Amino acid sequence: MFVRRQESIGRVAYIKKRITAADFADGTPLTADVESHAKTLSAPGDVIIQLIDAKIGGAGNSTDNALPMNPSLQKFWKTNVTDEVRKYLTEHTTEELLMEVIPFYDNLSTKRPNAFSCFVVKMTESMAEYIVVLVKAFIPNPPKSVSESTSPFVDSAGNLMRIEGRAGIHFTARLIQKRGFYPIIRTEMASKIVKLSDLTENEREIVCPDITKLHASELCICEPCEDENLPVGRLIPHKIAGDKDVCNVEIVAPMVPKAVEEFRNRVEAPILDFFKDPAHKDNTTTITVVVQYSSNSTGRPVGFTVLNDILPGYSMYIPNI
Repeated sequence: MFVRRQESIGRVAYIKKRITAADFADGTPLTADVESHAKTLSAPGDVIIQLIDAKIGGAGNSTDNALPMNPSLQKFWKTNVTDEVRKYLTEHTTEELLMEVIPFYDNLSTKRPNAFSCFVVKMTESMAEYIVVLVKAFIPNPPKSVSESTSPFVDSAGNLMRIEGRAGIHFTARLIQKRGFYPIIRTEMASKIVKLSDLTENEREIVCPDITKLHASELCICEPCEDENLPVGRLIPHKIAGDKDVCNVEIVAPMVPKAVEEFRNRVEAPILDFFKDPAHKDNTTTITVVVQYSSNSTGRPVGFTVLNDILPGYSMYIPNI
């Protein structure tokens, strides 16, 4: 299990584990010491959840693998995460899954997560045409005193298309409907390795062409955003995209103005500042944006999970509602 931690305050920022059916036998339940540690991070009424459960090979002696959750999430995690992984690998004993869990926090000093993103994908060849996704979810985690229940957003189980874009931007996408001969495709994830030379191509703001705006508006058809006239937002902000044509349809999504501002100020700006330091002129940094939806058929994102090692805390969630 790979863990990225914020060592300064000792909290988990990211967990990743490859899982096979053979791992099931190695799983162990949480020890008393681990549960005791997790309770120190808890709010009143929380339950302690083993993120990578013993039933799918999770370690019970790792404090990184146990975090507090609202009790309403206990059944959700078992049914939609643990059971899905175990069922798939029981039926596909020679395959391997990659499970990722990203906790989010109120600020840089808190230790109780206020939400989680969880992704489970089938490991495939890097050049495969499709990627198989079992779990793609954003899970709010309010204290019980704030809410007795919570409503996770779960979407995109199934086959997602891989798209190799320009300037080294990679996408996964889903066809959600066809309008005549025109396919309406929503982007599920965008990623790019950013280097200094990428920053020099786009010094001025670029206005996306009408075809891109049309695509973003098509994603809103039959959606709550149809009458909102939402701006076209870029998943990889234009000043770090490394391509003058950064408005191809895969890289945009309908965003509320606040989300557009968050991408500019909390994602783009720190990366630009990083490369202003001459000591970083030969460095690279990878940015990954996972687009979260409320269901498999919707085109309007409910938010964005952003991963980047330059960002404070490594990860952030940008709401789009």
